[in-house]
Order: sequence, then C-alpha cells, then structure tokens
Amino acid sequence: AVVVTISGGLAGGDRIALDLSAGADAAACVSTQSMEKIYRALDVPCQVEVAASVEAGATLAWLPQETILFDGARLSRRTAVDVAAGGRFLGCEGVVLGRRATEPLIGYRDPKGADNATSNLIYMYASADGGATWGDPVPGPAGFAPVGDIFSTAILDPQRIWLTSQSLTAGDNVQAGPAVARTSNGGRTWTAAQKTPRILQMIFLDPIRGYALDVTGQTNVNGIVRTTDSGATWQRVTVPVFPANA
Repeated sequence: AVVVTISGGLAGGDRIALDLSAGADAAACVSTQSMEKIYRALDVPCQVEVAASVEAGATLAWLPQETILFDGARLSRRTAVDVAAGGRFLGCEGVVLGRRATEPLIGYRDPKGADNATSNLIYMYASADGGATWGDPVPGPAGFAPVGDIFSTAILDPQRIWLTSQSLTAGDNVQAGPAVARTSNGGRTWTAAQKTPRILQMIFLDPIRGYALDVTGQTNVNGIVRTTDSGATWQRVTVPVFPANA
C-alpha cells in the first residue's frame, strides 16, 4: 500500500497522523509516494504521528521514503508500535538533509517568452541564497518539454540532474516518445536516452542507481523500474503481492 498526500511538504504547525494495522495472519507493506519534505518553521514545529498495531501471526512493514529536512525545519515525530505475540514488524524512517545553498530549480518556460504550448520548453534556474533570488533561466535539454504539465525531475546534487517526460506525440514541439535526459555538469550538457519507460516519478540513490514509478499499457498500469547505468536503460522490478486478510 502507498500513502498519498497532496500537501507538497510540511511547515510549522502542520500535523499528519497515520494509523496502520495488520489483522491476524495478514501481511502488508506500507510506503509513501515520495520523500517527505519538512520546510522552514517560523515558530511551532510540524507534527508527524504514526500508530501501528500488529496482531498475532501478522507481518507489517512500514518503509516510507526518506524525510528531507530543509534549512530551519522543525519536526516533532512520534511512532508507536504495538506488536502482539507471534506478530512481526519492520520499520525504517530515514532522514536526509535538504538542498545545498546553490541548487537548481526546474521551470516550465522563459518568463520573457510567449505563454503557449509550443514555447513551454524546460528551463533551469539556480539560487545561491536559499531561494530569495534566482538567476537567469538556462535552457534544458533540446527536445524536452512538459506535456500537459507532466514531467519528472530527480536532483541528486547541483551537478547531477535527470529529467523525463512521457509524451507520445510531437504536435507541440515536444519529444516524440518517452525519454530521460541526464546531466553531470549542472545542465551545461545533456545526454538523452530514448524509448525509456513512461516515467511518472523517479529518484536516484547515487549517480548510477535509480528507481522510478512508470505507467504501461492502454489501461495505464503502474509499475516500478530501476536503472544501474544512470538512466540509460531500465529494468522492471517484480513487486511482491501480499495476500489479503482472510
């Protein structure tokens, strides 16, 4: 199961509470749709509370993606787990630090240009003061553009960036098929891999290893793929099917 939120991140005063339970002899693995972002708080911290209960013979895994702490973030997290005799629980709540002082931001278009589909090319902006001011836009990889406001980015550091879009047409000056572009020098040059999966979200663990959520087929079935060559090729990951509670 995947927990979905639409907040985009938590700031001071926000609160999220999550109750997880596994009935007798059931098995479940629960994760989150993306990394949890904790932004600067002016006064009170944000609160995240997780309560998990595991009955006899059940197995519950709570494996959310990492929590990103940005500069000035304040977080109060409490996780309580109640495991009955014979039950099993696996949990991991990772924490990583936020972006560096100089960090790229992926934008949709040059604000000096026309606001229409054919000019909505991808541009990159960089800030050296935590987002108070931004430099002039730098064009992204040639042929890449957001399609219906859908494209995915993965920023490992200010130099290593990946972009993807899932268009299947080229009517509005966008790439003719799914592709992934990557740069290792902050966007000065790009390498594009063609005929990739139609990626919705992606994350990279290091410069070569990454995972992505993709969509396939006429019914838009979701799956997980991984790469071990910086996004040049992708292999499908077999996701276990947990039995339903009888």
